[in-house]
Amino acid sequence: MTTDQYRSIYIVLQSSYEKQAYRIVKKHLNIIIKGLSLSNITADNAQMTVESTFDKKHVKTMYIELYRAIGLKHGAFVVRNIDSDTKDIGLTFFEVFFNNLINTVLINSIGSRITTVSETMIDAIVKIIKDAYKTEDLNIMQVRKLIYDKVRDNNFYRYQALRIARTETTTISNYATLQAGRASRLVMTKKWVSIQSERTRVTPEDQFDHLHMNDAVVELEELFNVDGIDGNNSIMYPGDQELGVAGNIINCRCAMTLIPKRDSNGRPIRKTDL
Repeated sequence: MTTDQYRSIYIVLQSSYEKQAYRIVKKHLNIIIKGLSLSNITADNAQMTVESTFDKKHVKTMYIELYRAIGLKHGAFVVRNIDSDTKDIGLTFFEVFFNNLINTVLINSIGSRITTVSETMIDAIVKIIKDAYKTEDLNIMQVRKLIYDKVRDNNFYRYQALRIARTETTTISNYATLQAGRASRLVMTKKWVSIQSERTRVTPEDQFDHLHMNDAVVELEELFNVDGIDGNNSIMYPGDQELGVAGNIINCRCAMTLIPKRDSNGRPIRKTDL
């Protein structure tokens, strides 16, 4: 599959993943918001009350569901693409491999993202509460009704859900590609695939240049070195939230594909051959 073919397919897949991610995120945010204690909330106790009743375990559950839904689906696509040329690992092996990652390594590595999402949501809810108490000509019952209506308004957590879904879709799909390469019996390189549209970030208009990252190839375990106005940022894959800075990953839509290494006779090199 050529880079252009992969890009075209990924654009369609990414749109589908983003819609699925949005539904998952919105579902869990709705559960969290319905669990908040708002009946006796005031401007003074807002921070403490929201923090104590905001159920972070639902954010963790949300991330696990996102990785199982999008990661497994995109990883399966990558594996099928590899298998069509090389008859490599098969879907069952990858699914077991990826599920084991979710249950072990991934639970620990997404801890900071769980905290960030929780803190962002808490701050947004507290702001709604404090702003409501600044509203003139409302009695206490009217203020509390205003808070209740705004916090539970679909538009409030729709924005939050869209923001999370857009960033996580790129992160999870490319993480799954990396793990498909690690699960493979073949020696792999990885290639950066930029979307190549007017929205693709490029310096000096943007902090980092993804337009010219297109077709960059590195070894599977090497970092992509992304040029930036104030210095480079090296990451394992597009959307890498562990190593990437905000300007390099937020709303990134780039993809990554795998390329099996071949010997002088054109045959895929297996890891056992090294």
